[in-house]
Amino acid sequence: MESSRLMVLSDIHGNLPVLKQVLKDAEKYKPAYILVTGDICGGPNQDESIRMLQDYKAHYINGNWEQNIFKYLDQPTEDPRNQLHQYDYLKWCSQNVSTKSLKQLRNRPYQSLFSLPGKDPIRIAHGAPDNPFTLIYPETNLTEILEKIEETVFVCGHTHSPWIVNRNEKLAINPGSLFNTITHKSEATYGLLEWDGKQWQAEIKKVPFDFSQVVQAFESSGLLKYGGPLAKAVLLSIQSGLNISQTFVDYAVSMAKVSSPNAEFVPNAIWEEAEKSFDWKKYYN
Repeated sequence: MESSRLMVLSDIHGNLPVLKQVLKDAEKYKPAYILVTGDICGGPNQDESIRMLQDYKAHYINGNWEQNIFKYLDQPTEDPRNQLHQYDYLKWCSQNVSTKSLKQLRNRPYQSLFSLPGKDPIRIAHGAPDNPFTLIYPETNLTEILEKIEETVFVCGHTHSPWIVNRNEKLAINPGSLFNTITHKSEATYGLLEWDGKQWQAEIKKVPFDFSQVVQAFESSGLLKYGGPLAKAVLLSIQSGLNISQTFVDYAVSMAKVSSPNAEFVPNAIWEEAEKSFDWKKYYN
């Protein structure tokens, strides 16, 4: 008899060592299918992660990182972002995903419907169904999102924060992340959906991982060196379970706005100064 379980992943960000560990952990639950809510790209081993999901015949969609990469690659060569260190991390990710993978990703949607015979269909999106950049939180905009979809089950990602909510006779789940899960711990999380004969039931699973393998992937791929302080902040985020990468970006942007309140970008000199003056020691163990 086919398993009635589904594995739910989000925000892998090319983190192949952790993807392998999470897939191995899930073997004991024997999921029939794997659903991925996007952001497979955005880290050291993007192509390998895509191929592994394809080997598992995963049902996956695009997220905001895939859209970021498309926009970066499609922009004119004279675009000022090409010269800004602020975008070095994105530039590396955009240049280190194969033509084959890009072609496959460009054909992927940003939301999808997954259904199995005799079971309630599931709406899958990265953020909101109409916008992969929309951050969805149970305490703010989730109710509004659920009112806009017909399905009784909604799966999303993007925030890297795992949660399960039953509201207004609908089930919503964010499985968290395999990259920097915002749980204040160094762990990866994924979701399980199981059909009980009448409806889907959800559960979050936590997986400790070998952080040294993640560091090795960043170093051997070249992302740690090329990505500069943002890559450094991302690694700290993965290790700590905090959103240190966003904290660093906000810090650099605030420095840029001191001299130019309406600045759209962070000049290279200020980006480099932000790297020097940021309180890195605060986040090291």
